[in-house]
This record gives sequence, structure tokens and C-alpha cells, in this order.
Amino acid sequence: MKIIYLIIFILFFYLVNILLLDERNKKEHFENLYSIKKNYKIDPMDYYRCRIIEDYNHLNCDKKKVLRIAFGSCNSQYKNQEYWQKIMEYDPKLWIWLGDNIYADYFPKDYSEEKINDIIKNSYLDHMEEQYVKQVNDKYYTQFLNSGIEITGIWDDHDYFSNNTDYLVDTRNINKAKQLFFDFININKSDRYLEKSAEDNGIYRTYYIKSDNGSNLVKVFLLDTRTFKSGNDILGIKQWRWLKRELINSNAKLNIIASGIQVMADRDKEDTEAWSSIGNSKMRLMQMLKCIGKNNVIILSGDIHKSCIKSNYGFFEITASPLTNFISKYNYPHKNNIGEYINKNNYGFIEIHWKDEESDNLEIDKIIIGFNDTIENKSNNVLEIK
Repeated sequence: MKIIYLIIFILFFYLVNILLLDERNKKEHFENLYSIKKNYKIDPMDYYRCRIIEDYNHLNCDKKKVLRIAFGSCNSQYKNQEYWQKIMEYDPKLWIWLGDNIYADYFPKDYSEEKINDIIKNSYLDHMEEQYVKQVNDKYYTQFLNSGIEITGIWDDHDYFSNNTDYLVDTRNINKAKQLFFDFININKSDRYLEKSAEDNGIYRTYYIKSDNGSNLVKVFLLDTRTFKSGNDILGIKQWRWLKRELINSNAKLNIIASGIQVMADRDKEDTEAWSSIGNSKMRLMQMLKCIGKNNVIILSGDIHKSCIKSNYGFFEITASPLTNFISKYNYPHKNNIGEYINKNNYGFIEIHWKDEESDNLEIDKIIIGFNDTIENKSNNVLEIK
């Protein structure tokens, strides 16, 4: 019996050492191969899926094998719009507005308080329309509209009505705001490509990027985080059902969920808005994605006047903000962040690199995400996802 116990002990000791050695090897392999800095924290579920790329040059890649998507939020129509030239230089297939596309509740500096109060009370929607017109007529944005780059997007509070507003706004005003939003999104589009909401209310809908043979490469889920928002829920019953159905039925190579406010950030109601401060909305979305089993999902958001990449629950969220507006001085928590916050005006990007396959059925080789600043168009905080 002693011999048997000794053999069992030796086998157990040997197995434990193999496991420990394997973990050490994995860690060393990860650190040596990807050169991840200690301050880059990655969710354990994503530990072997991504790496930070230093000094990434987006101009070096073969455009024929790459699908580019650019996106951003927090654009003041009163600020310099030259950055559109930088985005045209980047040459994405699609541009996604992530909300606060204009600031309807901003007024020229020479307006008196009395005049502003009169506008808010008697002609606010007319003023909102004037702000959209101002943006559309900007010479740099006009060049962007005529560049051939596809445009879609969502709204957030400042272009929905005013700062931090939601379902309490009068229905007639929201219908007018919705009309103005779709007029803005559909500028320069032919009847065939005009966008409209999935339901009678709100602006939520999907947008596709298709291959030459008609297969779905990218499906964008454009969420409305304003119209149906309450103290305990962000999407409302119909939109939750629609999202679940559309996710289940998606056969796209990449699914992108666009939200006006951050999804993964952990905040309470006293802090800046986020899904976590609105009932169980955040956990409900994460559980839905896990139950459906869609691993090819990336979340986009804006709003906070800083940019970052977060990793949690096996998913990545890219927050791109601001395009032109001020940089927030608020000290946001770094929880779930990969890298540091980007404290400069910027836009986000996704690059889908296809495998070298001569076939009609393209497959993703890797995805590169990050931010380009709007001055020099240099890339920041770039992450490669396998």
C-alpha cells in the first residue's frame, strides 16, 4: 500500500508542476510575444485574443484586403470642421455618427440670456434645424458628403433634445427631432439607400456592409438609447425584442453595436450616464450576447469627451469622443480599460483584415481598432484582435 500511495503522490506532484509550468509558459509567451505593458489590463476572457500595437501606421496596410470603418461623437457645429479632411485621408468605407452629432442646446456667444430663453420656450426645434443646416453647409463636411464614404449613425442627448434628456420630452417634439435626424443622416443618399427606423417610434435600425456577391460582411445595430429610456431601462420592450431577434438572425462576419452612451463602464446615477446606471440594462445586454453566443461583436459608444477601449465579459467596447468639443477633465475610473484614456480630439476606427483567400466567402484574419487624432491623423492606443 505504501508503494501505491507513493506512486499516487509522485503522479500528483508531477501533474501539479506541469500545470504550473504551463501557466508560466503561457504568461511568458503572452508577455514576450505581445509586449503588453503592465498598465494594460485585459479581461481574462480576452487574454489570448488581443495585443497592443505600438506606433501603428494605418497607411501601410493593403487597402484591397482591408475594410475600414470610422466613427466618432461630440461634434460642435460651432467648432472648426477641417478634421473631415483627415477622415477622408483615412478613407473608410463607412462613417458612423455616435451621437451629439450637433449640439442643439448650444447657442452663439453673442445671444443674450433673454433671447436664448425665448428660443427654448417658443422655437427650439426651429433652432435645432438651423444647427443641422449649419453643419451640413460647412464646406469641409460638404466635401465629406461628396466623397463617396457611406454615412449612418445614431443620436444622443444633445441632438435628441438637450443635455441628459430622455422619454419625458413631449412626443411632438421628439417626432420633429427624429425627422431632422433622418434628414441629416440621409443627406446625399438616393431613394434606394434612405434609412428609416425599424419601428414607428425611435430611430433604432440596422445597417449592412455587403460584399460584391451580396453576403453580409458587417451588420451595424444602431440603438436608440434616448426615446425609450426610463429610470430602470434604456431600450424599452420593443427595442430589446428587436435587438435579440436581429442578433440571432445575423450571419455577418462582424456585428457592431452602436450606443450613444457607454455600455461597460461601471457608474452610479450620480455619475455621467452609462448603461450600468440605468437599472440592469448593462447586465441584460451582456447576458443576451452570451446566451445568443455571438462572439464576433464589438460595441461602439461616445459621449464622455475622452476615448478608450474597454474589455469585459469577452467583448470589446470602443468609446470615441470628442470630435471637436472640449476634452473632459473628469477623472473617469480605469476599470476594464486597455491602455490609457485618449485626451485629445479624435475619431475611432475599425480595420477588418481579410484572409488571403481567393473565394467569394471572405473570412476575417484579424481586426485592428484604435483612434486617430484629428490634427495629425496619427494612431493612438491601437489594439489587434484575433
